[in-house]
Amino acid sequence: MSASGIYSSYNPYGRNLAREKRRRFFIRILVTVFCLVILMGAGIYTIFYSGWFDITSISFNGLKSVTQDKISLVTNSDIRKNILPILNIQLYKNTLFFNSKAVETTILNQFPVVKNVKIFKDFPHSIVMDITERTALGTWCFNASCQYF
Repeated sequence: MSASGIYSSYNPYGRNLAREKRRRFFIRILVTVFCLVILMGAGIYTIFYSGWFDITSISFNGLKSVTQDKISLVTNSDIRKNILPILNIQLYKNTLFFNSKAVETTILNQFPVVKNVKIFKDFPHSIVMDITERTALGTWCFNASCQYF
């Protein structure tokens, strides 16, 4: 037998090299996954908890007969809704997730004198509401509730 025939099937350096390459590959994958999880966690914290996108000011344009305080109460109650009480996430307090359609319908339902509401997001911290009121041609009062037409 030749010397190459005896050792041809046994190559410890080749096995160790393949094992080392697999180990390095798995370590790279684990480090990459760990970094992605850290980045996702930082992004979630930034969006929900940091206050970078919190609504700090709401401006109202076009109010005549309805006071800003009344509409502000309705708007703030919609903004301060706690979506997930366990995690204390107020989703609508964030300008990215502010539900303008829900606030529009709430204002239109609670104030019959309001004809139209348009809500604009002024990033990163402001909301602008353009409110159009109806012009009252007459008033009908019955049992302490008045209707305008």
